[in-house]
Amino acid sequence: MQDVFTGAEKVHPKLGSPPRYDIYQAHPDNPEVLTAVAFNTYDLTPEIKGYAGPIKLLAVISPEGTIRDIRVLKHSETPAYVFTLDDFISQFKGKNIAGSFRLGKDIDGITRATMTSEAVARSVDKSAKKIGRQALKLDVGDPSGDQPKTLSYIHIILPLLLFMAAVCGVLGRNIFLRWLALLAGFIYLGLIKSTMVSVVQLVNIGMLKFPDFVTNPLWYCLVVLTLLSLMILGMVYCGSICPFAGVQEVLFHLGRKLKWKELKFSHEVTQRARYVKFGVLFVVLAASFMIGNSSAANIEAFLILFAAHASQAGWAFVVFILVLSVFHFRFWCKFLCPIGAFNGLLADKSIYKIHFGPECGGCGVCDKVCPVGAIQMVDDKPLIDYPECILCNQCVEKCPKEVLFFKKSFHKSAQQRGSTEQDTLTKHD
Repeated sequence: MQDVFTGAEKVHPKLGSPPRYDIYQAHPDNPEVLTAVAFNTYDLTPEIKGYAGPIKLLAVISPEGTIRDIRVLKHSETPAYVFTLDDFISQFKGKNIAGSFRLGKDIDGITRATMTSEAVARSVDKSAKKIGRQALKLDVGDPSGDQPKTLSYIHIILPLLLFMAAVCGVLGRNIFLRWLALLAGFIYLGLIKSTMVSVVQLVNIGMLKFPDFVTNPLWYCLVVLTLLSLMILGMVYCGSICPFAGVQEVLFHLGRKLKWKELKFSHEVTQRARYVKFGVLFVVLAASFMIGNSSAANIEAFLILFAAHASQAGWAFVVFILVLSVFHFRFWCKFLCPIGAFNGLLADKSIYKIHFGPECGGCGVCDKVCPVGAIQMVDDKPLIDYPECILCNQCVEKCPKEVLFFKKSFHKSAQQRGSTEQDTLTKHD
């Protein structure tokens, strides 16, 4: 309050119903003249929440009902999507609280942050009118009213079709379907929605911060479908849907077309470097839970790329990753992606995995063609490191004896021993 009103004579502690701060200024005839009323919108509208929780704002209104100032106190929204939040709330300054605050009509929303914009507009409207009516005795009318929520079925149907194409591509060994799913993921999830499975979602789930299903069904579809596919088949999302993964693959293939020398690491270096992403995952989760919000989780390269906002250091980092992707297949996914690390842990427990039939002679072709190096030869027997397998089917397609199959497997140890029980093999023609 002192920062907003540097010449204020007196700022009362928070009091009254509704709770507010009364601000007085010195006057020759009256030692205390009310000059403004300030309040925390969360004190009056705690039920209104943004994408990741409540958005607490300090609003200051004059005795006549004009909004003199408004500032953000605290929020848990994803910074990459609400970097224009201060500019957004500046639209409220100078508006009379008796007016309407309808998003898209009276207030311009934040691009790709509709839930945040709606929460702020509703919270300011409802709390300011309550203060005006009860504390200042003004005729301000009723709040504009919550706009009726409608479920957007298109954001349920499209992710379902996306995962169906990806799963069919995996099970049918169909390269066209896989690239179709990657292209659709790039356009729909990347360019249009800028919404991807990320560690930010993981943190918010851990903190029990869930968006409203009706206004954001895509969030739930992505989370549920990714988890289901991980538990049943493995890395379907990472291998065939993730927009940033698709960008990396295109860049890598472009480098091969241009005949630029591929950057290769030894198997030992690759295996050790892969632990980095698990370290990143642990640090990000620990930091986020310590500070109580997901801001520490905003380190993922695709958030910067598709939200198109970052510091110079952030952009330099993304460019560095993309350049490396030209020379090394999925550099970010293999070594740094925290959500990829988490997904890999679940994929390792998937019900169905790729196994080798009893006819496998240990020729090592699968080891050579695996683009992510998820297969290694041990005692002339191939073993799949399933948390790293992106289900691209390169090994299945290139196997000279066609002895790679999806098999129901509840124990990783069976796969590590190269179990060959014929009665449980399921071949995909």
